[in-house]
Amino acid sequence: MVCCLNGPISFIKKHWSLVIIFAAMIHCLFFGGFIFSYNLLYLELRKSFNSTATETGVPGAISISLFSWCSVVVTFFFQKLGHRATVFIGVTLCCLGLLTSSFAQQISILYITYGVFYGLGLSLTYVTIIDLIIRNFDKRNATRATCSALTGVSLGLLAAPWIEWLYEKYSWRNTLRIISGCLALVGYSTGLVMIDMKPTHVKLSIACEKYENDKCSGGPICDSSKDGDNIETYTQTHSNKEVYAVEKKMDTKFEVDLIRNKSCIAKYIAVLKRRDFTISLPGILLAATATMFTYISVGNFLFEAGMDNDHIALVIVWMGIGDLTGRIIAAVFSDGLPISRTFQYALSNVVAAAPSVALPFISSSSGLTAALIIMSVPRAILNVLLPSVAMEISSDETRSEAVALIYMAFGAGTFITPYLTDTLFDNTGSYVMPWFICTTLYLISAVFLLLAVYAKRKHERTSIQKYDRVEKDDCEIAKTELK
Repeated sequence: MVCCLNGPISFIKKHWSLVIIFAAMIHCLFFGGFIFSYNLLYLELRKSFNSTATETGVPGAISISLFSWCSVVVTFFFQKLGHRATVFIGVTLCCLGLLTSSFAQQISILYITYGVFYGLGLSLTYVTIIDLIIRNFDKRNATRATCSALTGVSLGLLAAPWIEWLYEKYSWRNTLRIISGCLALVGYSTGLVMIDMKPTHVKLSIACEKYENDKCSGGPICDSSKDGDNIETYTQTHSNKEVYAVEKKMDTKFEVDLIRNKSCIAKYIAVLKRRDFTISLPGILLAATATMFTYISVGNFLFEAGMDNDHIALVIVWMGIGDLTGRIIAAVFSDGLPISRTFQYALSNVVAAAPSVALPFISSSSGLTAALIIMSVPRAILNVLLPSVAMEISSDETRSEAVALIYMAFGAGTFITPYLTDTLFDNTGSYVMPWFICTTLYLISAVFLLLAVYAKRKHERTSIQKYDRVEKDDCEIAKTELK
């Protein structure tokens, strides 16, 4: 019996990255699909609390922005606690947030229960899963892997009619309680597989010591023409026994952990020193502000245009199909295109600006639906390319930190959305100006990303090393703290 199981078990271990992608897709289907269907909850909350458009949009903006903005904090969580434990904590916060939201008597309470609890919980699960995926794939296949996992979000948007039916039949309060139970079942189940069966990262403390040993002995790190020029790549070329022998040289576990924490800060500093990366951050922020308008307030826009809730739910389904199409396009073609992911991100902004500027002039329901479907395609590409863009304009050893900072900028842009768009609607009674502002933001974002592409090419021409490396001085600073 045991012999018969050895084959399937070894096969699963060998292809564990595919197991992670499948579990991530199911996870995103429920958790991501619900948060990005906030347009439907928006209508229910505005009717229940008789709140303004801005007040109603804030809970959704807080939750979506926190799930991105807290990415830097999340990196410390999964580096300290592990990926599985971090996902479990996130699932617990999400379920607690929805459950407590169902008892809220004021819209401001939802800022904490739905906005903070659900947003922070989703950040703990989402960013952790993305990090686990990019750890198992190289840069050539990173976009394909992340897009495949994140198609679950698009599939989740297809459940909009079912969510609307729950709102009508059981009220939004009971619906949140039902969905809370579903998320607990799915979240804890998928979280069980969120472990790295084939680790690719070695503690930086070990890398620093190996760096010093080889530097003193004239080892391969001294030769810039070899892969040893990159600390992480160099340490991975050594056997487990060699790495273990080096790790044994560290006096205590406390010392290892302290150096690792210090080196993590050094990695963030190394990422922010890159000009191409810092130039891209404002572009990511502006694109997030424009993109999230369609996830938060487009339901109210359609309601003001004369559509009923059932029709709006159907439009969201069609937008979900457009979203899924965009993710599939990115998954199939992005890695093979002769242009960089950063340049693809800039082009997607330009494409998204076209339907955005046209929407204020469309009056028919079919025309509005068609324009929103077209917009959903580049919108999805903008969302799924974020990890790949971060990896492209950072080094191999700082990819996790780069992804965290990119999502932090994305979250900051999301938080601005209701104050920039719904506030204008409250003051003017029209969504014409918000659409024009979103168009402008898309185009300015494209300019920033094109500048980042230019800066990256300049960085590659002037850089002596193949990859940026956390400097030896940073390692020495970390160790000095121990003395």
